[in-house]
Amino acid sequence: MKMTSFFKMSVLAAGMVAAMGANAGDTGTLNVTGTLIATSCTVDASSTTDVPFDTLSAESFAEVGAISEKKDIVLNLTECPISQTGVMFTANGASDATNNQLLALASDSTASGLGIAIYNKGGDLIPMHSASAAAPINAETGVATINLEAAAMSTSTDVTGGAFNATTTFVLSYN
Repeated sequence: MKMTSFFKMSVLAAGMVAAMGANAGDTGTLNVTGTLIATSCTVDASSTTDVPFDTLSAESFAEVGAISEKKDIVLNLTECPISQTGVMFTANGASDATNNQLLALASDSTASGLGIAIYNKGGDLIPMHSASAAAPINAETGVATINLEAAAMSTSTDVTGGAFNATTTFVLSYN
């Protein structure tokens, strides 16, 4: 009796499913807890939400990881929940395809080989989708200031000149 290819594949698939089920006996528990705050901070109009870079030279990015001069970002926050002690920034934009810690350039950018790095002011790189250092919330006024920096960072030794831009939404979280 001849076995058809379909029958052979069906038997193989059934065997694989049976083998996977052999390890399904391990169990565990997942507990989820948290706190929901009633209000969040308001980003004040005096905040730096546009970060213009001067004209940069592709020659300045001769090696992967080279950065431009850092530009300040200042998020002035009001009406923060005084029940919380600190507030953190998380960028949720598209990550660069080569270095996922960087914000990707927009698709209409003609420059290439760069991503945008976001740093804690005077400190470490904040990887995309990760929280910044906590900025304290004034318990009396509900005011906080998150100080950050941004720099263009090369992701390739072949940086191509042209216009660039990048945009990200951000989320504020609390501790």
